[in-house]
Amino acid sequence: MPNITRKYAAVVAGLAAQLALASFLAFPAAGYSWDPPQKKPFLIKTRVRYWWAASSAKTRAYVLTPPTLWTPPTDNIAMGRTDDFRRMDTSFPLYSAEIEPVYGLSAEFEIGDSSFRNGSSAQHSWLNSDNRILYLHDDVVWITPNHQDYSLATAKLTGSSKQYSANLYMRLYKSRPKHAEEMDEFNHSIDLFVGYSWYETKTSLTNGYQALSTGFFVPTPPTGPFGGMNSTAKMSWYGWRAGLREQATLSDKFSAEGKVSFGPGVRFTGEDFWNLRADLMDPGLRQTAHGLLTEFSTTVSWNVWEQLDLEGGYMVWAYQASSGSETAYYIDGTTQDMTLDRVRGVRKGFFLALSWKY
Repeated sequence: MPNITRKYAAVVAGLAAQLALASFLAFPAAGYSWDPPQKKPFLIKTRVRYWWAASSAKTRAYVLTPPTLWTPPTDNIAMGRTDDFRRMDTSFPLYSAEIEPVYGLSAEFEIGDSSFRNGSSAQHSWLNSDNRILYLHDDVVWITPNHQDYSLATAKLTGSSKQYSANLYMRLYKSRPKHAEEMDEFNHSIDLFVGYSWYETKTSLTNGYQALSTGFFVPTPPTGPFGGMNSTAKMSWYGWRAGLREQATLSDKFSAEGKVSFGPGVRFTGEDFWNLRADLMDPGLRQTAHGLLTEFSTTVSWNVWEQLDLEGGYMVWAYQASSGSETAYYIDGTTQDMTLDRVRGVRKGFFLALSWKY
């Protein structure tokens, strides 16, 4: 009899243990993590962004003049030119598609094309010296001029811009809500991405005007408009970059995204043709440099209907290089090398977008 009692006691204890285990799995106690279902990855996400971008660019090149040009002979006197392109503002449409065949791994492709008509350019011709006194013609004396203009020409600027880019994203982190009721509350993910971008601006320069004409260094055109100007300039930026993207779910209707990337070795090339310079080839000037590209964007999305989102945000694209080269090509076959010591390019502004996921 005692053996039978012990046998039934063992069976009851086993059933109680199984029931307790089943209850634990079905209703996790406070303090234990709830494993949420994995969000089904989208196969493709398309986006159309309309970017109101304020754009500008600047290049500066110089050559050291021979000491014998000055009286008394003086070395380290720079003679240079700065090309300043402003108000290349445009409504820039960008079309992109992101494909996610595997959860946490996706590829994105983006293209854009636009034109502008109300830009302006200024070509500064200047002298620069540190702790030097320059004795110029007509008894003009300059004391340590800092890129001081002896000539300035302006022009109307029109043109177009194009952009192509590709990114590969890899998920680094995704938050996991502890309870089912937190699924629609704040959670976020962080992706590492690498990509390649190519951006080009082509411009036409017309309506030339000589704004400053001194004549005490080299002969310069008289002040006023000069006709027949139809010059062109092309600037290209291209190379690899890498960065991070963070996506956050704010509620069941709103989400946000932030991106930042850097390209420390992005290449710049420029080609200029000045049609009023009969001594230059086409193109007459060619520029190259390597610099830092920085990109930043922030986006807020509102889910208006099922897979359709309305988005708004702000984007910045900025490039800067402090060393490069410029070569002038003359029709007689000779060349002249100059130091390209500054290249800058900026695009920034707000955008509106529509995105759709499948």
